Amino acid sequence: MKNGARQSASEQPEMTQHQGDLYPSKPWWVIFFRMLVRVMFGLTLVMAIYVFFGREGISLLPSYHSWIEDKISETVGADVSIGEVKCYWQGFSPLIR
Repeated sequence: MKNGARQSASEQPEMTQHQGDLYPSKPWWVIFFRMLVRVMFGLTLVMAIYVFFGREGISLLPSYHSWIEDKISETVGADVSIGEVKCYWQGFSPLIR
């Protein structure tokens, strides 16, 4: 090759099957472990979002006291009165009383 000239197709070295691999193959357990870590990270992220928005939403529920009474009254077809709305979490489940 002279002064930076391109190699023609006939001058380029032939590539074997293994030379063309960008990433060498890894043992199955390494691939499995990496996939497991990614899945666990994703599940942890989803659970964190669920708990965050659940706790924020459940804390706002007592402010909808009159709206809840109105919707239940419309559904039942009778006047409904709610004394108090208590909301709290037990484990990963929101409870309303």
